[in-house]
Amino acid sequence: MAINIPAGGTSFTANGVAVGGINGNGALTRGVRPCAVCAIMASGLVAGGDIVFNNVPFNEGGYYNTTNGRFTAPVSGVYFVSFRCLLPYAAASSAYWFGLYINGVGYIGTASLKRNANMWMDGTFRTHVYLNAGDYVTLRYIAGAEALYTDSNYLHYCVVLVK
Repeated sequence: MAINIPAGGTSFTANGVAVGGINGNGALTRGVRPCAVCAIMASGLVAGGDIVFNNVPFNEGGYYNTTNGRFTAPVSGVYFVSFRCLLPYAAASSAYWFGLYINGVGYIGTASLKRNANMWMDGTFRTHVYLNAGDYVTLRYIAGAEALYTDSNYLHYCVVLVK
């Protein structure tokens, strides 16, 4: 049995996203792997709403929206999501809450409590989540005593399809 591949190769798609193919030499190729790596460079971020990243150095497939802060899954699958921020140095006895929301509903959260002034501490979480095609995730700064550092070295968010 033989498979005839056109001279230019062929590609495979799922929900309109190129997921792979076979080139003209018969070698397998990898398509777009939906991924967004975000950093923020703006004024102080205050509690009470979704975090919208305006600096997105890597947005494979363009699935992260810099207007509303949503990463929309183009295909169903398991996505890895991570978040890290640096909490203000001078704050003492301050609590900070962050959450990951799927389609506007809370999914996972993290809380950090600073017990002493003049110490560095971070807020962080990492998780895997199953998303259906068209689902969206947002990151929310739920509550905190102060504005967060927004230098791109201190505030990161990543979403990537793993399976």
